[in-house]
Amino acid sequence: MNKRTRSLRTILVLALVVMAMFVAGCGKKYATLEEFLNDNPEAKNSLNASMSSSDGTATLEVSGNTLIMKAYYAEQVWGINEVTDAKLRLQMDKYFEGSSVQSQLSRSIDQVAAGSGIDASLLSARYEFYNPGDTTPSYTYTYPQP
Repeated sequence: MNKRTRSLRTILVLALVVMAMFVAGCGKKYATLEEFLNDNPEAKNSLNASMSSSDGTATLEVSGNTLIMKAYYAEQVWGINEVTDAKLRLQMDKYFEGSSVQSQLSRSIDQVAAGSGIDASLLSARYEFYNPGDTTPSYTYTYPQP
């Protein structure tokens, strides 16, 4: 797997951990993550901050009870050829479905649920990866899988 993909994946998984830390200590019950962010400007400002590296940028958004992490590559990664795309898709699936990442995602969702009062079964995280200038993600992973 190329370096750009590894660093952006790492940033995005860590973003969910940061969100979990913000929510974990609040103690108030919320209907949605959006409601939590509207009631907590510090968390909203942190969420709205863009993260970047030489490999690209990542942003975080919330829609209802879904935390959406978007990675924008600095250079084209997807769409170079079908064989490369298939291999990259398999590597990304293997990464996100690996036991350590699944365990981290589960713990983070549980922390967000505990801190917000939202049932964990209603929460999800979606990871989207974009080539430069694209508006449709080249790869998407949702946790938990629908």
